[in-house]
Amino acid sequence: MAETEGNDSKYVVDASAWISIEGHPGQNLILFCIGKLIEQGRITCPPEAWGEVLKCPWVHAWLDQYRDRIVAAPRSVDYLMTVGEVTHQFPGMASARGRKEKADQYVVGVALFLNRTSNPTRHIVVAGESLAKRPNRKIPRACQHFGVECCGLMEMLTREFPNEKW
Repeated sequence: MAETEGNDSKYVVDASAWISIEGHPGQNLILFCIGKLIEQGRITCPPEAWGEVLKCPWVHAWLDQYRDRIVAAPRSVDYLMTVGEVTHQFPGMASARGRKEKADQYVVGVALFLNRTSNPTRHIVVAGESLAKRPNRKIPRACQHFGVECCGLMEMLTREFPNEKW
């Protein structure tokens, strides 16, 4: 399993990407490779998105061993202002009138904030949504608007582990 050399990208993973693993024919290999990225400190997940992973008991049980390494969000007023900026531009992401708080704006907000403050590291959003499948998906559209790269789980794995047959 060769990994991309010299890659300084880090990934902010949305619950939709975690959920897409459950039941996937290659889930064991996917989780093994994700484990390698987590051990390298290259994957993060906002606490708001982590709560949605509970819908996937098998993947959640596997990821729980890494919880302290991946569940994190910046703790600053500037970060919260960035989340507010994303929410203001894309109010549908927050479902302000919904019954539960959504995590989408936090996922985009973490990547956007870290890209603004942690050069040269590039933070990429990983989501189960894509513009190719449905042009109006919220996370990819917001990422595009703010200049944050967004990819799917399999795209991230192909980029990081090019010798695997995904």
